Amino acid sequence: MRVKYPWLNDDLWVLPGGGIEEGEDIRSTIAREVFEETGATDIEIVGEAWRNERIIEATNIHLKQKYFLVRAERFDAKPTNLSEPEMDWVREYRWWAVNSLATADILVEPERIAEGLQNLISRGLPSVPIDIDVLS
Repeated sequence: MRVKYPWLNDDLWVLPGGGIEEGEDIRSTIAREVFEETGATDIEIVGEAWRNERIIEATNIHLKQKYFLVRAERFDAKPTNLSEPEMDWVREYRWWAVNSLATADILVEPERIAEGLQNLISRGLPSVPIDIDVLS
């Protein structure tokens, strides 16, 4: 999704995601967030690929992120249950070819997603999640 956060000057491409709600397990969170942000209901959660931990300086929010490989047939994404600020932030949905993503002049989060996706394609899902900022 291409989003425009008020604390950033430029648009940013991000994956669907969000926080775990009380009493929710990780797989339920993934299914809910993917549905809320894209409308997809027919997904297969394969497993965790990456992790990342950072602080968003503008908001002082500490994120502990987990990125999961999810399989789905191509679909036309549309939000189904975004919060008020999220509705203002989301600008566009797009499917990206990995090679196009690697060469595009855009801001993405995580920054090394193209390299991470190339690793997933060539090596498969890691047995232990990889820190997306320290790919090897």
